[in-house]
Amino acid sequence: MKKLLFVIVFILLYSTGYSDEETLTIITRAMEKIEGEISRPLVVSIGNITYSDKKIGSSFSKYLENQLNIVLNESLKFEVFSRDQIDEIMETVRMNLEEYFDQDTVPEVGNLKGVEALFSGRFFDRGEDVEVFLDLLSVESGTVIAQTNFSIHKKHIPQNVLILPDNYNDALYVLDELYEVENSKNDNFVIKVWTKKGNGGIYIDGEELVINFYSNKNCFIKIYHIDINKKMSLIFPNQYHKTNFIKKGEIYKIPDETYPFSFVLGRPYGTEFIKVIASTIQFKEIEESFKDLGIGTRGHIERGLSVERKKETITETMVSYTILAK
Repeated sequence: MKKLLFVIVFILLYSTGYSDEETLTIITRAMEKIEGEISRPLVVSIGNITYSDKKIGSSFSKYLENQLNIVLNESLKFEVFSRDQIDEIMETVRMNLEEYFDQDTVPEVGNLKGVEALFSGRFFDRGEDVEVFLDLLSVESGTVIAQTNFSIHKKHIPQNVLILPDNYNDALYVLDELYEVENSKNDNFVIKVWTKKGNGGIYIDGEELVINFYSNKNCFIKIYHIDINKKMSLIFPNQYHKTNFIKKGEIYKIPDETYPFSFVLGRPYGTEFIKVIASTIQFKEIEESFKDLGIGTRGHIERGLSVERKKETITETMVSYTILAK
C-alpha cells in the first residue's frame, strides 16, 4: 500500500512539474548576481513584491517572499532581518515622510534596527512564465544598490498559489475609480496612510490591521474600507471612537492600544482598500459606521463633505492589502 501511495505521489509531482528546488535554484542564481554587485555583507529585509505597477499582492507574493527568505538565509552576503520588525523603516523610508517632519526630530534612518537594505519588486504574468524584477534599496538613501530579474515557469509554482488575487478585476475597478481623486489632491495639504506591511502587503486570516496616518496640517479624517466586492463602508470614526481630529506633524496609529476596538482581517479573501479623506474643517455629515454605502466610487467618497466654507481644504489617499487563508 505504501509503495502504491509513493508511486501515485511521484506521478502527480512528475505530471505537474512542480518543484520548490527549481524555484530556489533560479532565485539563488539571481541573488548571486546581486552578491557580485555589493562590496560587503549587508543586513537586509524583504519588502513587498506585487503585481505589475498596480501594487496588488497575491499568494504568489507571499510564496516568493518565503522562497527569497530561504535563499538569503543561506547566503554569506546577507543577514536577513524579519520584515515584521521593520515598522519604523516602513514609516520613514517607504512612505517618504522625511520631507514633512521637522528635521531636528527625524530619526536617523540608517540606524533603524540596523537594517541597511530592503528587497522589493514586481512580477508579471508572461503566459507560461512569471517574470520577477527585484530591487535592493538602500535604507539610508532610498537609492537602488543592485537589481536583478528572473523567470519562473508556472509548472514550478504550487497549484494553490495564485499569481493574481481572486478579485483582481474588482480591485482594478476600484483603482480606476479612485485614480482621478488620487492625482487631483492639493499639493499644499499632504496626508500619508500606510499599514505595517506597506501598500500591497499580504495579511493572513486573523491578523489585525493597524492604519498609520500622518498629516502636515491639523485636520479631520474619515477612513473608508472597500472590500473585495467593491462595497464601501465608513470604519472611522465609529461608535467606539468618535473623535476624528488629527494634529499635524504626528504619526497616528488607528487603532493603537488606547482604542477600545481592533480591525481583524478575515474572509472573504482577496485585495481590499483603505481610503482616507481629510478636511481642514469638520465634515458636515459623517455616515453611520460599518454600514454598506454601495460601490466604492468617487461620488460616494465625496459624500458628507462640507462645501459651505471657502477656506476648507480637502485631500485624499489610499492603500491596498491582500488577505490570504492561513
